[in-house]
Amino acid sequence: MNSFPRVTIIMPAYNSAKYIAPAIQSVIDQTFTDWELLIFNDGSTDNTDEVVKPFLNDPRIQYIKQENLGQPKTRNKGVRMAKGDLIALLDADDIWKPTKLEKQVAIFDKYPDVGVCGTAMELIRPTGEVFKMSNRKEFYGRAVPGLVTGELAIAMSASVTRREVYDKIGYFDEGFLPFSMDYDFWLRASLEYMFYNLEEKLVQYRTGHPSISQEGGEKRRNLVMNIVIPRFVSEYGGSKYVKWYHVWKLHSDCYFGRASGQKRLSHKLYWLFRSLLCWPMNRDALGCLFRTFCPRSR
Repeated sequence: MNSFPRVTIIMPAYNSAKYIAPAIQSVIDQTFTDWELLIFNDGSTDNTDEVVKPFLNDPRIQYIKQENLGQPKTRNKGVRMAKGDLIALLDADDIWKPTKLEKQVAIFDKYPDVGVCGTAMELIRPTGEVFKMSNRKEFYGRAVPGLVTGELAIAMSASVTRREVYDKIGYFDEGFLPFSMDYDFWLRASLEYMFYNLEEKLVQYRTGHPSISQEGGEKRRNLVMNIVIPRFVSEYGGSKYVKWYHVWKLHSDCYFGRASGQKRLSHKLYWLFRSLLCWPMNRDALGCLFRTFCPRSR
């Protein structure tokens, strides 16, 4: 009988004392119980130690303190330490619904060709209030070009990946991809494995507070457009699935993202028009442009 846990959960934590307790509790509350949780205190200067300590009575939880290595190196360290044949990632400020692991493990049992399984999400404010849903249809199949066009999105905290995927394609890029390591990894994995994305919202993704994902939006967009996608197409063989119009749609979405972050109207309009030049049917950009010039009367 295998004494190893089925799932290894990797949770990097950097100054996450404010939110980490609900994240850990959401793992403990899982209906699927055959897991281990590796929590990495990545050089925190807050009271993360004190918050995590009460949870360490659970023998399934390991707490590792280290100097600050950053997310890519920390996640790779977790993968190397993992005992499970399935590896789940959970940010220290996000929350899982109780049946998340149970439903994803069932997918891996049913579909041996699936390498990565994600779920839809609820977006929550720092207070925990749900303010937006990610409405994605159930998906099973080859993930490209959907990953490029944005029609398919796998969030880090929503993902579970077979250990063999890491063994086959390599780990997260530790060099120049701190803000897009997951996207780069999903693209590489998509050339070798099928993906499954559950439409059920089984993750609560916390936004609206300082974090890598919040601070790195523009850097991520630049990396995706200028490094990740070109490298995927030219070096990894992605050109077999990615066409020119897929890339232009990606650029359109990236430019819309830039527009959304602008405070000055002239800057906002500049990026909106650039977005629509790349993809005139970008409904988000069209809707934003309409609301800018035709605000609702009170």
